[in-house]
Amino acid sequence: MKKYYLFILLLPTIFAFGQEEKKSPYLLNEIKVSPSFYLQGIESISYERIIGEDGSVGLELMYDFSKEHTALYKSNILAYYRLFFSNRVNTTGLFIEWSVNRYNVIQHNQISNGYAGLGIAVGGKFVNKNKWVADIFLGFSRTLDNHYEAKERIGLSVGKRF
Repeated sequence: MKKYYLFILLLPTIFAFGQEEKKSPYLLNEIKVSPSFYLQGIESISYERIIGEDGSVGLELMYDFSKEHTALYKSNILAYYRLFFSNRVNTTGLFIEWSVNRYNVIQHNQISNGYAGLGIAVGGKFVNKNKWVADIFLGFSRTLDNHYEAKERIGLSVGKRF
């Protein structure tokens, strides 16, 4: 009879589970600026979120504040997904990127209504022990309107992982 009482007392512990959350040992957010776009006359800032061992998503905002408007874009909003190949533990190394963007250009001294595009890029990401991040990438984007214009995307981004 004592065995049955002991079994009944221990039965709830079979279904018990820990309430502790598993926290990632890696930092999952990055904020970056692109000095390569700054040299072209465009201010650029981006946010990237690591979503798994081998992927991340991000959003990049660009705007041309200059009066000459010699830059490739007047404004650009770019959303991207990166798939990492070489170091899947902390999402660094070689990656391939797919992107969707919406941008405006200056045409005949007026800002265009805007174009949408799809793009692809390849690059590399490097993180040091102090969590400073550097990206270098090369790719292009193609518009989805009637004239299918291609825009190159070459850059270097630096920032901080937190």
